[in-house]
Amino acid sequence: MSKMTPMDFPLNWQIVRFTEVTTFTKKPKDLRYSEYNEVPFVPEAFNC
Repeated sequence: MSKMTPMDFPLNWQIVRFTEVTTFTKKPKDLRYSEYNEVPFVPEAFNC
């Protein structure tokens, strides 16, 4: 898979550092995914 360039994104998107738009955390040890119907997921292909 080739790396995405800014030209590949929709016109209204902008490139920002991940830490500027969200807080990255690790999964708490007591969190059980089986307790939820859905779990958010971002594929690695979106890492730029």
